[in-house]
Order: sequence, then C-alpha cells, then structure tokens
Amino acid sequence: MWSYIVRRIFQALFTLLIITVLCFLLTRFSGDPMAQYAQNPRMSAEDKEALKERLGLNQPLYVQYFKWLGLAIQGDLGNSFFARQPVSEMIGSRLPNTLVLAITAEVFTITFALLLGIISAVKQYSLADNIITTFSFIGFSVPIFFSALGLLLIFAVQFKEWGLPYLPTGAAVWDKSDPVEYIKNL
Repeated sequence: MWSYIVRRIFQALFTLLIITVLCFLLTRFSGDPMAQYAQNPRMSAEDKEALKERLGLNQPLYVQYFKWLGLAIQGDLGNSFFARQPVSEMIGSRLPNTLVLAITAEVFTITFALLLGIISAVKQYSLADNIITTFSFIGFSVPIFFSALGLLLIFAVQFKEWGLPYLPTGAAVWDKSDPVEYIKNL
C-alpha cells in the first residue's frame, strides 16, 4: 500500500513538472519578449541590454525556468504587460467573486443532480427516467463553452427582451459591507 502511495506521489510530481515546463515553454514559443522593444527607436542598445538583464532574459533557458518556478511557488506570478500591475494582485482582486460564483454553482448543481438522480432511481425505466437520462447524456456531450453561451443567451438576453427578471452579464462588485444583499443579487 505504501509503495503504491509513494509511486502515485512521484507520478503526480512528475506530471506537475511536465505541466510547468510546458507552461514555461509556451510563453517562450510565443516569440521573443524583447521583440516589441526592438523596433522602438527611442531605446538605445544599452537600454535594451539593461532591460534584458533586469528581466533575466540573457540567462540560459533552464536558469530562467527554475527562477520562474521558484517565484511562482512563492506566489509571485510577475507583472502584467497590459495592466502594469502584479498578476497576483489582479487574480486576488477577482478571487472573491469567482469563489462565490463557483461555490454557488456547485451547490445548485449538486442539489439539482441529486434530485434528478433520486427521481430517476425511484421511477426506473419510466418516461421521466428516460427524459432525465437523455438530457443528462446531451449535457455531457455538449461542450461547456457552447452550453454556457446558450444559457447566457437565454437568461441574459432573451429574458431581458421579454421583460422577465434576467441575469446581468456585466461586472459584479464585491460589497463586503452587506453580504446578504450580495448573495441575493447573485
């Protein structure tokens, strides 16, 4: 039993190593990070070299990888070139809304699935069971991004056009002063 657990832990660590190497290499395959500065006439060659030194791009690829991995493990995911702020802060500011949405969706999904599973088990081989089974297979077969767009179209666009209460698709604001009101407006 212990050998199995140890073997599985090593397999998981090896898988994580492969995933991190692929993630690191994908950022490098997208092009030279210095390419956007290459055509800037206001940057001298010394400025470009200093920037390359500051970003660590003049070091060997394996050194860059281990430095990147060490910083990522510590929670330093670098800075966004577009937003000009740390990526960890950007993720942290969006995390509360994401967690509330994910946990709420999971609670509804589990409740709905248990209800349908009980109905399907109690009325085995009935019309209700066949309908539930058919829609379950359809739900598993349709890609999530496609079903999500369809549900957005129904609950956000069509409900609004019909004058029914709808789910807004805009940005949510995390109001920590009144969590009950926030949950009500989910």
